Amino acid sequence: MAIEFPSELIQQLQISLRKEAGIPCYNPEDVSLSDLPSVREAIEGLDPSPPYLRCKQCHGKLLRGIQSI
Repeated sequence: MAIEFPSELIQQLQISLRKEAGIPCYNPEDVSLSDLPSVREAIEGLDPSPPYLRCKQCHGKLLRGIQSI
């Protein structure tokens, strides 16, 4: 049984998100988009936890603090 994704609905969502962000179309070579932070920097900026309470891969906050593995 094949799963069908609502591609039309996904495209409408993408278009509305770009309009809300003030980006009428997506062009990866656009110079103004290069000022965006990397995913790692964005995750680090969400919470000012010390480095020993962050994931070593994504630098996100550990959910159980020191008890996290």
